[in-house]
Amino acid sequence: MGRAILICFVVSLSLWIPSNDHHKFIHAEQNTWSSFTEQYRHLFHDEKYELANRMLNNRQKEMEQYISTLSYQHQETFNKLLYPIITIQSDKQKMEVEKFLSFMNAMGSDHPQKYARQELKSLRNQLNQTDQDRSSIVSNWNALVPTLQLYFDQGELSVVTNSMIVFGNSETLAAKQEVVRRLDKLLEDKPSVISYDAFIWTAAIIGCTILITLVYVAARKYVAEKKEKKAGDKLNS
Repeated sequence: MGRAILICFVVSLSLWIPSNDHHKFIHAEQNTWSSFTEQYRHLFHDEKYELANRMLNNRQKEMEQYISTLSYQHQETFNKLLYPIITIQSDKQKMEVEKFLSFMNAMGSDHPQKYARQELKSLRNQLNQTDQDRSSIVSNWNALVPTLQLYFDQGELSVVTNSMIVFGNSETLAAKQEVVRRLDKLLEDKPSVISYDAFIWTAAIIGCTILITLVYVAARKYVAEKKEKKAGDKLNS
């Protein structure tokens, strides 16, 4: 039985490892996204829209191949963010561009969720700086929201967004403190969606391993009993 469990475990592990290796390879490729996003942002701010479009078109297929390995939510977010900027024509699309670049920077990280949390902490720190423009902080938040929606509760994000709107229209200390309080609450440690998915996969693999082992042991036992019965019948005849 010990050998059966070991065999089943090795088989399950062999099925699991290639998938992880594939993702590691992709993440290694994705380390280049930060360079892409910086260059793309510079071209956009310099109003070199044709060059920005050409650069995006050259990397679009590579991006799509990577995103296709992620969850449906990631794929849907990518498509929603990509569509408005496929052809940039004016500075009016600045926010759409920033949303897309924030998403790609997160996906280019080895740990996208940790990256998202770090960006939240950075935004939280900006609120403590007196020289930070309120409209800039609100814009940074809006650019992050599509990415944050992949890892944080939608209701809590909506609450922060509402407090950001009030903060953007008011210079009061109370409005600022409310945003800080909401961000602090959002940053509280909670089980992540990705961790939960990993738990489900792990539980499924272990469950399948146990089931296969039980079936294997039962089959071996059945065959052995059948042989013993035949041997007994021969002796009695």
